[in-house]
Amino acid sequence: MPVLGRPIQPLTCSAWRLGIAMMALAVGLVVGSGSPLAAQNSLAGHDQSVIAQGITSLPNGDVSWRVVHATADPATYAQAIERSAGFVVADQGSFLVTDRESGVTARLDGRRPNEGSAEAAFVGGGVHQSRISLADQEAAPTYFDISLSGAGDGAIGDAFDAPDGTYELVLIQGDVSNEDPATIQASASPILLVATAGNLNVTQQDGVDGVLTTQQAVLLAPGVETTVQGEGGDASYVAVLIGDVVETVLVATPESTPEPMPTELSDVPPAPTDVPILDSDGDGLIDRDEAVYGTDPGNPDSDADGLIDGDEVNVYGTSPVSADSDGDGLSDFIEVTDPGATGNETDTNIDSDGDGVLDNDEINNGTDPFDPASY
Repeated sequence: MPVLGRPIQPLTCSAWRLGIAMMALAVGLVVGSGSPLAAQNSLAGHDQSVIAQGITSLPNGDVSWRVVHATADPATYAQAIERSAGFVVADQGSFLVTDRESGVTARLDGRRPNEGSAEAAFVGGGVHQSRISLADQEAAPTYFDISLSGAGDGAIGDAFDAPDGTYELVLIQGDVSNEDPATIQASASPILLVATAGNLNVTQQDGVDGVLTTQQAVLLAPGVETTVQGEGGDASYVAVLIGDVVETVLVATPESTPEPMPTELSDVPPAPTDVPILDSDGDGLIDRDEAVYGTDPGNPDSDADGLIDGDEVNVYGTSPVSADSDGDGLSDFIEVTDPGATGNETDTNIDSDGDGVLDNDEINNGTDPFDPASY
């Protein structure tokens, strides 16, 4: 069986990352007869489920599906990047997705080992969004970044002419075995198919016929059903498609009669006050962020290493929940406050200068742990 499709580009640097985001509609919605908001059958079939969907205005002219396999950033380095319409699909680990404009934050959890199920979110074009890794994970969390944008480099398959108007984008997830195939329904526009776990046998009449390996993607021709099943075992996948058109109308606002102005000072309501951003322990890390890093909002030094939590996150880049972030035998406090240790927080070599004397002993003896002639 031939291997088909295109390997998904790995992407770990947020400055290069292709985005996915969500365009909010400034008008009310009247759903077309085919929308899932009206009574209709689901686009998902046997052993499939719709895990995310949303409404967006499609780009004009030719468009292409793109997908990259990306790594969530630590909170210290995360940036809110402008995104194109599409989806973010958790792969492994857990991370936060935050929209800068709305301030809305959601947590996405990846699949468990050897399982394909994961969480996903729709984002439409134009929103600035960051992807922030949760603390205390063995490995950086990863995700699939799927976007629909104008034709250009990095596209999966050929560009196609996007239908005019506002449409629903739908993300379907499925799990199959080598003995139990599933069918992806035909669509009026090309469908993006991504193998998220295991190897996937893909067959389409007069179209693609071969195997997608893990983290490969292929564009399915419109108007034809596709059969998928595991190749030599279980496999999981996501399929992304343009759904039904959604008509938009202006929402009428009823006229209101203005209320009379108060005639006495006592009738004037008090001015509203701003809701404060809480930092209960005054450590420079607000309570909302303390929950992200796993620190104690009532204790300014959660790991009792002599450095307050806010400085560890925002200044030194050390862990606020570990007194020895790099496990080299030197506490974070010594590495930050001793001039000889500055800038070496990520060194895991206990004997940094290789002179046969451990760093911690050199600090205690008053010698330089980074100079092999000083011991």
